[in-house]
Parts: sequence; structure tokens; C-alpha cells
Amino acid sequence: MGLYGSLDMLLAYSPSVTKKKVTEATKSGDGDSEQDSLETLLSDKLNSFKTILTDITSDIQKRKLLSEDIIYRIYQHYIYLKTHLMELYTVQIGSSFTFDFRRSSLEKQLDTLKHEKRAEQVICSQDIAKLKKEFREWFKKYSDLLQRVKIIIPDVNSNNKKGLNRNYNTIQNKFFIANGKT
Repeated sequence: MGLYGSLDMLLAYSPSVTKKKVTEATKSGDGDSEQDSLETLLSDKLNSFKTILTDITSDIQKRKLLSEDIIYRIYQHYIYLKTHLMELYTVQIGSSFTFDFRRSSLEKQLDTLKHEKRAEQVICSQDIAKLKKEFREWFKKYSDLLQRVKIIIPDVNSNNKKGLNRNYNTIQNKFFIANGKT
């Protein structure tokens, strides 16, 4: 899973439920306490998934902004060099070796900037494609866990189920908005 570690490692970490609390709840024999700890555990896992999905969506936005900034800087430098090249066009071609050499050098630099821009666009789209793939994988795991929660804890009050569905839809909408889809 790259950036966020393996799923088992993430699920093993649950800050609000310790092994001691789970052991105490199971030893007490109190069904409500066991149900509460299960709900807490599953809720924490869902929240972890939501955090990961939100982070990935944020990373996609940040990568787009970074790419736009890089392309803008390339464009600024391109305009700067193009201006110098236009100034050299006032001198007749072939009249001076120095001016011709400078003109040729500027044209090569402009071509290099065009290549850099294309390379940045390709790298950005590859990075975003990887992040989207990772998002889909985590979103599937989040959806599967959400379905399990609905099956395992059918007597969860209806307000909580509405909250889970609302969270599911919110995550989906944030991802689509981040990628320019509505």
C-alpha cells in the first residue's frame, strides 16, 4: 500500500480501544459492553479509513497544485527567453556570428523548456493515476468494512446508520470534486 503501510498494520493500531479494555469487556460477560467495544472498534477502523481516504484526496489536490506551479514557472522562464529571442530578431540573420550563436542557444533553451513542461505533465498524470488507484483500493476496503458493520451490528440505531451512509457519500463526493467530476 505504499504511503500508508499495510492494512493489517493499520487495523492493528486502534488508539481508543486497548487490548486490556477488550479483554475486560469479554471477561465481564456483559453483552452490552461487548457490543459497545465492538462498535467502538469498528467505528475506529472506519474513521481510520476515512482519514486515509481524505489524505489521499488531499495528496491529489496538492500534486495538481504543485504541477500547476511548476508549469507556471516554466512558462515564465519561457516568456523571458522568448523575449530575448525576439530582441535578437531585430538583427539580420547571418550578419554576426555572435548573434546567430546566441539566437541558436536561446532556441535550444526554449525547446528544452517545452520538453520539461511535457515531462512534468506526464509525471503529474502518472502520480495522480497512482493516487487514484490507491484511493480506489482503500475506498473498496472502507466500503467492505461499512457493509460488514451493517451486517454485524444490525441493531445499531438508525441515526448511526444514516451517519455512516452520509460519511460514505461525503468521501465519495470529496473524491469526485477533487478530480473535477460532479
